[in-house]
Amino acid sequence: MKYLVTLILCLFILIISCKNEVKAPVERDVFVHVLTDMHTAEAATEGEFTTVKDSLLKIYYAQILKKHGVSQVDFDSTLTLYSRQPVPFDSIYAQVFREIAKIDTTKR
Repeated sequence: MKYLVTLILCLFILIISCKNEVKAPVERDVFVHVLTDMHTAEAATEGEFTTVKDSLLKIYYAQILKKHGVSQVDFDSTLTLYSRQPVPFDSIYAQVFREIAKIDTTKR
């Protein structure tokens, strides 16, 4: 009887934990690459005047989304979804930082 209760409790916990999985319109790996490219674009426009920078970033962001086959709506939805889930979002940004570090080390 104790084993049955333990089994049921474990299954219940497993079911609840599976519901916390994030299902985003943009796959995680693609989202990481999009964010990496966007942050790289931000860095590339760092010294520009505000209006020039805003114009360039608008163009860069559109090109980045097109490159990865992601619509603006899907990107925004994914960003909103992950921003409400701090643990997965932190994990995504840890991966983005690793990707940026790889870019930085290849230029040295």
